[in-house]
Amino acid sequence: MYSRIQICEDLGFCGGVRNAVWKSVLSIEKNKEIIVFGDLIHNDRVLHELLLNNVRIVKDLSQIHPDTRVIIPAHGITKENLEWLHQRTRDIIDMTCPMVVNMRNKLIHLSHICDLVILLGRKNHTEIVGAISFSQKDKILVIESLEDLQSSTIFRNTLLTHPQCNIGLISQTTASSNVFFNIQQWLQAKTDLSLTVMNTLCPTVIKRQKNAEKYARLSDAIIVVGDRRSSNTYSLYEIALSINSQSYFIPSNSTIEEKEKKYLQKAQSISILAGTSSPYYVLDETLESLHQTISEQPSKKPVVVMYGPTAVGKTSFTERFAKKYSCEIINFDSMQVYEHLYIGTARPKQEDSSIPQHLFGYVNPRNRITVAAYQKKAISTIQDVLQRNRIPILVGGSYLYVSSLIDGLFDMKPDTNSKEVRETLSQENQEIGLYEMYNRLLAVDPEAAQRIHANDQKRILRALEVYELTGKPISLLQKESTEKAPFFFVKFGLLRNPEEIYSRIHRRTKNMFENGLLEEVQWLLDQGYKEAIYEIKAHGYRECIEYLEGKMPYEATIELMEKNTRHYAKRQLTWLRQRSDFHLLNLDACSDVETIVSSALHITKLSMSHSFIQGAFDQT
Repeated sequence: MYSRIQICEDLGFCGGVRNAVWKSVLSIEKNKEIIVFGDLIHNDRVLHELLLNNVRIVKDLSQIHPDTRVIIPAHGITKENLEWLHQRTRDIIDMTCPMVVNMRNKLIHLSHICDLVILLGRKNHTEIVGAISFSQKDKILVIESLEDLQSSTIFRNTLLTHPQCNIGLISQTTASSNVFFNIQQWLQAKTDLSLTVMNTLCPTVIKRQKNAEKYARLSDAIIVVGDRRSSNTYSLYEIALSINSQSYFIPSNSTIEEKEKKYLQKAQSISILAGTSSPYYVLDETLESLHQTISEQPSKKPVVVMYGPTAVGKTSFTERFAKKYSCEIINFDSMQVYEHLYIGTARPKQEDSSIPQHLFGYVNPRNRITVAAYQKKAISTIQDVLQRNRIPILVGGSYLYVSSLIDGLFDMKPDTNSKEVRETLSQENQEIGLYEMYNRLLAVDPEAAQRIHANDQKRILRALEVYELTGKPISLLQKESTEKAPFFFVKFGLLRNPEEIYSRIHRRTKNMFENGLLEEVQWLLDQGYKEAIYEIKAHGYRECIEYLEGKMPYEATIELMEKNTRHYAKRQLTWLRQRSDFHLLNLDACSDVETIVSSALHITKLSMSHSFIQGAFDQT
């Protein structure tokens, strides 16, 4: 039934926006005032969650105290304001998008070599105002359309007073590509001027604009999700509306209105688009509310996800959340699922908690569990918790495990030729090298190759294996065969400043050794679990085995364990950074943890209300 609705590909934050939001939340430190000078990005939901992280948004320079940490927004600021800030504080984090910086630098260059620079963009937009302030302002003409240019007296006077004048053409990074190229063609047709064109349009924005045109023609209805102040988002709506009269704009902090529901219920195909400043969790909410609008079926049951790097404090935070509300905890830590591994995995002591906890220590280390097996067990456990009218909270740091639930899992059925194909590919990899194998994947499945790192041998060979066995790219099979777990996930990314995380790793490692980690590892060796420990790649345990077997000094063992744990934390952070469907919470945003717990509940309720999901937290 839901094949009527599709979220267009490659949505969520663009790189510049993702970087700005991520670094802003990660920059939070205890007892440190954090301020964004202006709107970090144009999306009210994101700005609201920054406030919940105790990041203030200030638009008046006089409100900024000396030595405050100040974040410069993705759209940039004026030259005058930047100079003032540098006089006020040395603690400045410049999150101006690289694409905006590039446009600004090229605008400066054009304003020095041209008689007139035509700048396509929204006249009062922060990006435009900021970029112009760095240039020779009197040479810049801001237009919003070809008609603006054709009717401009400044343009006509320039042509009259400067024979064979040199005209520059440039654009706001999020302007309409069609309008830009139409203006370029119109100017190129004129023989009485010399034209210098600098294309500063953002490739991500152009791609989404092309998708708006494509899906507006293919679909009965178009929904554009975002903020009206976002230039690139509203441009998508304008493009779609010019092609398809049944195009609707839904703000990120709003829901589908009754007048829109009537037509959407009749539409046979609906496509959802969003601008580069729209987080993916808003798309998830829109999709769920749309499902209910057109199907009149009961809403999905909510499941809360608490993900974060090792040692960030997930366990204690989740316990506080769960104690306050009617919850049960479900583990998705890939090491805490194994029995006998207590101290080295920092497994919470279930006997010390009044909260029901599941999927801790239920697998013998000799029986290595697959991601598919975990997914099946977790879905069954979630359903059991929901049947008891309680709220499941998934907590852990294994991105493979949680991804199998929130993104779905492609699990191809075994093929009789799998072993032979796998061995052949492995032999070829040894003969010609991973670089050539990756190039082969680029040729047969460029979409999969784009998502897989060129050094990821396991995933490269797996993708080639699937292609050899089926004749189809794994990226296509994943789209056709992958189904997400049937729940509505409200996902939290729990963070702290990286230096604080590394400090916590150091203290936790020291405590593990003081609390008997070596004795635990020795017991495992005595029980014959050495091979299993290496098989499941339990870091911390492997280093301790090296020490107990006399292969490594004591201090070096601790140092290596900390180093490997830090590297693992970095990988966990990298995975989270690539996503925009998680609500980010810095656990150092407030000295009172209960305030942060309340923020998590507030976000959960807000997300559910936008998704038309009711009931789960009504009793709270």
